[in-house]
Amino acid sequence: MGRCNIKNRKTGQWRCWSTIIDDWVSEWMPEHDYKEWLIVEAARMMREELETFGIREPRSMLGTMTASSCNYHKALEEYCSDCCHDDCDNCYYNKSFESYIAEGNNYFNIDLEE
Repeated sequence: MGRCNIKNRKTGQWRCWSTIIDDWVSEWMPEHDYKEWLIVEAARMMREELETFGIREPRSMLGTMTASSCNYHKALEEYCSDCCHDDCDNCYYNKSFESYIAEGNNYFNIDLEE
């Protein structure tokens, strides 16, 4: 949803504007009340999404995410954070999860059965 948090410069109160319906979706509220409203609204939207679609498996530019691919990306990040090489794009370890699996060399020692 295209929603924007709008602050009234004179009163300091907040209100939510929807760019989808080009209308307000809340009233003006003090900051504390508005924060509470945002939390309730986020929970309501998540509840509706779960009721409509159930729990959806994530998709990303990296393909379908699995526990094993998450473990791989975490291990790669940890390795890279300790690395001192300057040429990350050409690093042997910097590869896709699919390439890592295809090579069959589990050098990060991650659980590939998850």
